[in-house]
Amino acid sequence: DRPRGDEGPQGRGGFRVRFGVRPEFGDESEPGVLVGSVTEGTPAHAAGLQEGDRIVKWKGEQIEDVRGWMELLSATESGDEVKLTVLREGKEVVLSVTLTAPARDGE
Repeated sequence: DRPRGDEGPQGRGGFRVRFGVRPEFGDESEPGVLVGSVTEGTPAHAAGLQEGDRIVKWKGEQIEDVRGWMELLSATESGDEVKLTVLREGKEVVLSVTLTAPARDGE
């Protein structure tokens, strides 16, 4: 069972925050995390992340793969503002994301 990103309540995966992307698996030829989809109404969506973006830096730290990104994500808390760098159409774009608490079941 592959990691599903940060979707779901805190009990699954141990995340204290919701980000709102599903990583695309299979293309690990380049460092970073390829965004497979962005969930509407989430911090990632509000910050302007798009399908096809590759997240390469989180708070200035280089991201090598999904596992490394998950470690950085799990170290954040609701309300934290994170600067992240994505590659979009060959150009670096810096976005600011304010993380929120994960939704509870039924919400």
